[in-house]
Amino acid sequence: MKRASLVLAALFVVHGPNPVAQLTEIGLMIVIALASGYIVGKILSLFGRRAEPYLDSEEFLDVEA
Repeated sequence: MKRASLVLAALFVVHGPNPVAQLTEIGLMIVIALASGYIVGKILSLFGRRAEPYLDSEEFLDVEA
């Protein structure tokens, strides 16, 4: 979150880039992230859910149940 606040602060301090264009790009990236997350979530839901809770012992040999 600290980096995001620095980027937004830089919009108003640095006079080279166009702040409106950069804010538009930030908004576009948020929309792309939300849309791709939604699509991936729908694809993963097609595979179903586990009937039992996840157990580390099923994946790792050195973990005791």
